[in-house]
Amino acid sequence: HYTGVLQICIQKLPLKTTEKMMDGFMKCFLEVLQHGSPECHEEALLAVGSVIRKVKKGCLKYMGFFAPFLFKSLENRLATKVCAIAVGVANDVI
Repeated sequence: HYTGVLQICIQKLPLKTTEKMMDGFMKCFLEVLQHGSPECHEEALLAVGSVIRKVKKGCLKYMGFFAPFLFKSLENRLATKVCAIAVGVANDVI
């Protein structure tokens, strides 16, 4: 569950420390969303939410890549926890 560890780093470390690593973090989280299980998707969505809250408007550069995964998660009524987390992440984007 390395996504959880990265999420905590993003939350706790100052943006000045993490901003140069955000592209790499997002690439990692998108890879998990592309290939992982629903449980992994939960972790990755939470981590992406941390990125969005940290970089604020800077998250727009990731939306072209992330939006399809977000929409798919929002539509996933069978994995209710994934859907609920996606609602929170969508709220972070707004």
